[in-house]
Amino acid sequence: MPMCKSRIVTGLKTGVKFKFRVMAENIYGIGEPLETDFPVLVKNRFESPKVHLTNTSLS
Repeated sequence: MPMCKSRIVTGLKTGVKFKFRVMAENIYGIGEPLETDFPVLVKNRFESPKVHLTNTSLS
């Protein structure tokens, strides 16, 4: 597998939280697994930003 600093994970359900465990591999072998501290919420990559407007009057 080529060296990389990131990976794209596909097939995850939007709106679900996941924890990830990763291991580094180099010429010395495979490192100990590290796990994310907090779950990551899966969002739609192409979702438009949402704007929340308050009910204010313009004078």
